[in-house]
Amino acid sequence: MGVAIGEVLFFGLAIVIGGPLTITTAILLLTGERGQVKGVAYLIGWVIGLTLLVVAVVFLVRGRDFSPESTPSLVMAWAKLLGGIALLIVAYVTWRRRPPPDAPLELPGWLKSIHQTQPPLALGAGFFFGLFSVKNLLIVAAAAAAIGRANPNFLQVLLLILLFVTIATIGIATPVYVAFSRKERAQEIFADWVRWLSANNALIVSLLCLLIGVKLFGDGLGGLL
Repeated sequence: MGVAIGEVLFFGLAIVIGGPLTITTAILLLTGERGQVKGVAYLIGWVIGLTLLVVAVVFLVRGRDFSPESTPSLVMAWAKLLGGIALLIVAYVTWRRRPPPDAPLELPGWLKSIHQTQPPLALGAGFFFGLFSVKNLLIVAAAAAAIGRANPNFLQVLLLILLFVTIATIGIATPVYVAFSRKERAQEIFADWVRWLSANNALIVSLLCLLIGVKLFGDGLGGLL
């Protein structure tokens, strides 16, 4: 169980570190009219979407035989190996396509107007980012495999899912907290954060994909040998 907790913490933090776009979206929503309402709606949507994804994947693999020679274990080893290779390719491509250091700050077109959206759309955006993300799916699948290998009981599974979602939500919950706790300086803080996240987006994503890719590749290769 202790190993599973460590894996869950690691992969939960991986979603935080690898989510500059989702965090930037939360910040921009908070800077618009009724920003606090839209920020909370986005946070709720994210939690619901990510929880549904985690629950679906975890209970899909729960009860499987994860002994070294079992079919599920071999399938998961191949999945990790291929997933690791895919993430290493993403890391390389993202790094090669990074903008030059002196390039002007440029946000995606849809992000420039996201602060004007309404709370229901903010809720939907959070739900979409939490549930329909290939990166999230790969990370959640790796975390689910770690939970499956620990063979926890039902209550322990729920606690591990709660831990994972809580850790993975820190990146979005932090700007929402700042919006409520630092009302006077929140806009100034957010402007600095958006500039930093936008300037370092490629670096963050590349490093995350490299670290997770190496881990998944090594775990997958180890499971096949």
